[in-house]
Amino acid sequence: MRKILKVGDRAKFAEILLVLSDESLTFNELRKKLDVSPSTLSRRISEMEEYGLIMAGISEEKPKRVKYGLTDKGKCIVPLVSKIVDLYKQIDDEIMKKSEE
Repeated sequence: MRKILKVGDRAKFAEILLVLSDESLTFNELRKKLDVSPSTLSRRISEMEEYGLIMAGISEEKPKRVKYGLTDKGKCIVPLVSKIVDLYKQIDDEIMKKSEE
């Protein structure tokens, strides 16, 4: 659990999980959706693969491509991550409203 929480400290962690919860994507598709540098995305993917949250697979389409998707463990934590993100947005909205008053 500590390893997962350590990865969770990084900003792109939740975004990667949520984007991959909809579909498997190539590295470049992920990079474009997340607006992240290739080196940062590569590090996060490696960490998340190491922790068993995402996996790489070869697509059936031609030309063959490596696509990243969620493992069963990754799929299990998506609802929790989604709720945390929603809660953060709600708290952030409340803080912004108070600062405008």
